[in-house]
Amino acid sequence: FAVMRQQFLIFILCAILCTAIVHSKGPRKLRATQCNSAISCATWTANNSPYCVGGSGHANISPFYWEIGNKTSVIVSGQRGSSYDRNSEMLIASASKFFFGSYVVERSLVDGVYNVSDINVYKYLTMRGGYVDFSSIDCTFLQTASSCNSGNTYSSDEDGAFAYSGGHFQALAVSSTLGLGGLKADDVTTEYQRYLKDSSGNGLPANFATPLFAGGMKLSASDYALFLRSILDGSLKIKNYLGKDKIGDGTYVAPPNMTSIDRLKCTGTSTSPTGGACYSPVPEGFHYSYGHWVEDNDNYTTNPNAQFNDGSFSSPGLYGFYPWIDQSKTFYGIVARKGSLLEIGGAYLNSLECGRRIRWSFLNSAP
Repeated sequence: FAVMRQQFLIFILCAILCTAIVHSKGPRKLRATQCNSAISCATWTANNSPYCVGGSGHANISPFYWEIGNKTSVIVSGQRGSSYDRNSEMLIASASKFFFGSYVVERSLVDGVYNVSDINVYKYLTMRGGYVDFSSIDCTFLQTASSCNSGNTYSSDEDGAFAYSGGHFQALAVSSTLGLGGLKADDVTTEYQRYLKDSSGNGLPANFATPLFAGGMKLSASDYALFLRSILDGSLKIKNYLGKDKIGDGTYVAPPNMTSIDRLKCTGTSTSPTGGACYSPVPEGFHYSYGHWVEDNDNYTTNPNAQFNDGSFSSPGLYGFYPWIDQSKTFYGIVARKGSLLEIGGAYLNSLECGRRIRWSFLNSAP
């Protein structure tokens, strides 16, 4: 009996010690095999995917905030680190382009002064207007849109070819068609709110830090979510224009006045993801529509990321702010952070890689 009691005491002591050791390692993490719903799988991916938290040669994009929702509310959200939450304002850079596309469409249909399909509108919205070099580094809050357009360079040789540059949007904004050249940052905010409204008729948050239509906005995830929800519920007319007249690989014909060097540069090769464009910052064959990307990559089926190229509509910003709407126009999502310009791989691409995997996990209820 004494031996049995000794063995029992040893067992109890081991149990206590083992429990202490387990708890000292922190809370038990959710394993991929335990991910069994849209919400749990999106959360697992945000907290464990090497494309979000680093590892296997991928960047750790933390700290960041993320959320997925529908036309009425947030469905799931989370954050890594404490630097960003839903109400953290930040410069969103090219995520501003989604707003500009929506503004141009909305105004064309409300006022009827111009048609969004007019060549001098459509060509600029899809970045084929020949503005291939735009320096906006000197643009400030106090300047007008026209003065911020002084560093915009036009090239007739590349007019008609896709070249991703904010110069197209700035040129369209200050043109006689839109007539926004005299506006300063606060004026642009007021102008947007005249046309971009939610289902209750309230102007959407549209704060501008500088009068740069392709990259001058400063918003929070909460602000941007209101914009995306207003697209999903049909309050903003761009809902019917998402992916419309998309251009990119396989749809581009070089203008006849191009030199042989320019033709080679712009048409690329069969193995070049940016073939069909003079310049694209996305190393895959995405297409471009009215102020937003279409993540379809349909000409590169051998791409290892093919499963994530689901046709969603997005507008990632230079610093890593990544908003999207899924192809069915049912859900939206945001990855919100302000990364460094020196971030290896590019903050915008790193956020896109993380964000579209969170989206895939949510839509497929799989890690």
